Amino acid sequence: MTHFRRPDGAPGGDARWHELVEGETVEGTVVRLPMWGADAGTRLFLDTDDEVISIPATAGKGHTVLERLLSDERVRVGDGVTITYVGKRRTADGERTYRDYQLEVRCRAPRRSSTSASEITPRRGSRTSVVSDDGVER
Repeated sequence: MTHFRRPDGAPGGDARWHELVEGETVEGTVVRLPMWGADAGTRLFLDTDDEVISIPATAGKGHTVLERLLSDERVRVGDGVTITYVGKRRTADGERTYRDYQLEVRCRAPRRSSTSASEITPRRGSRTSVVSDDGVER
């Protein structure tokens, strides 16, 4: 078992360490993404409804494809995902192997709406200007 904290620093509980085997698929809700400098920071934490599991998910641990997929798909905490470990594959030149994955984002967690200009509070000492419709800065 791995004890983990959530991204906001709150206790997350215990997660079972899990290494996917070739052809295995897991589904779950992202509890924590890999985080540099965090305890078990190279791991992705998924709530599978039965339990929370942690799987290796960074290039530094040999899971480059999964790390790239998480980034390319802009996976966030709260997203529902399906991850399949396809297995080890050879590179095109045949000199190296890599772990191949498939990732499907089944549902997205609600995203915060973008901040409107009226919600921005200028920092102390900063200069705020407004550009009018005629293009003049005021």
